[in-house]
Amino acid sequence: MLNDYEELMLLSTTSRQGSLDLLGIKEDMVHFIEVKSKDTNLSTKERKLKKLVDAGRVQYIVKDAELPAEFKLEDRYLRNNHSNLTPETSMS
Repeated sequence: MLNDYEELMLLSTTSRQGSLDLLGIKEDMVHFIEVKSKDTNLSTKERKLKKLVDAGRVQYIVKDAELPAEFKLEDRYLRNNHSNLTPETSMS
């Protein structure tokens, strides 16, 4: 499939209802790609999404976001970490 598209993007979701797997760009088309096991039917939600796409009920939306001025990111140390390396002693 990688050779079939100019761009192929893996989609992920934070929703349990999410279903769409890939987004492909090919020439002047965008393909919404659902990967299914052979002979498996689309779910109700997948059929609804397909109908919306087939009807052209699709929009390209851009959202503006602002991160807070102070953003802190720290390592989390896990009890069951099998490595004895810490950020101070880790390999660079």
